[in-house]
Amino acid sequence: MGALSFSRSRKPLGQLPVAHFGTRAGAAGLIINVDELVVESAEKVSPSEKHEYLTKVVTSRGIGWGIRVRGAIPQSVRDSTFLQQLIVPRRSGDAGVSETHNRLLNRPLSSLLRREKYLAVPKTISNQRNYLAVSSYDPEILPLDSLLVIDADSGTTFG
Repeated sequence: MGALSFSRSRKPLGQLPVAHFGTRAGAAGLIINVDELVVESAEKVSPSEKHEYLTKVVTSRGIGWGIRVRGAIPQSVRDSTFLQQLIVPRRSGDAGVSETHNRLLNRPLSSLLRREKYLAVPKTISNQRNYLAVSSYDPEILPLDSLLVIDADSGTTFG
């Protein structure tokens, strides 16, 4: 009688959406969790183009605001004194993300947003908790990399 063996499968058995991490704030050129006063000031700089540099973001700690300070933002916003106050001057010896070599910085911020509702699960969970916080978010809120994102939330995915 021959030996029966089973191989490991790395693909889901059903047609469930695949989970992936959200966008890294530094790679997208975002400063996150800016306060409401900053948001009001930013909206005054260029209200018609604000969706390209100002967005709601969600992290494992909740919803806040993010403002883009580098990359594909309108020139009028980039040159504003308001934004210049937020940008930290980079020294030549700084290690980090280069604007010319980062594909996320050269894309409009709106292109990083999801196209439909999604589920967000924290990447790390405290061992002090007796529950798992899973939330569903609208597509206009940008998930950051502290979350595991499951696209196309139909309401039954988590169940």
